[in-house]
Amino acid sequence: MREVHGEAHVKPGDRVAAFCMLGAWAEVTVAPTYFTFRIPDRWDFAQGAALVLNYHTAYFALIARGRLAEGETILVHGAAGGVGTATLQVAKAWGARTIGVVSSDEKEQVARDARCR
Repeated sequence: MREVHGEAHVKPGDRVAAFCMLGAWAEVTVAPTYFTFRIPDRWDFAQGAALVLNYHTAYFALIARGRLAEGETILVHGAAGGVGTATLQVAKAWGARTIGVVSSDEKEQVARDARCR
């Protein structure tokens, strides 16, 4: 993070992941503070990128567009993938019941583990 304008929960020098909307392939870009998140030191930047892509996709689909409400039930296809596991976790955090669809016993365990976090 180079600069922060206005009120923000990050500061210059922080390692961040951000959803930039456009221009993210540049060396320097601008992102809204509400889409910018500090990433832990133990994470590498690939893990930070997964946060933005997978979890924001899940949040946008479930909450912003789907208007998920506490107590609802959702069905997640591909529940062991990156977006699938993020969707299980976001839905659970929102108070929803989740049902995951996977193609193997191994993937079932991945989805179950993700849902328990």
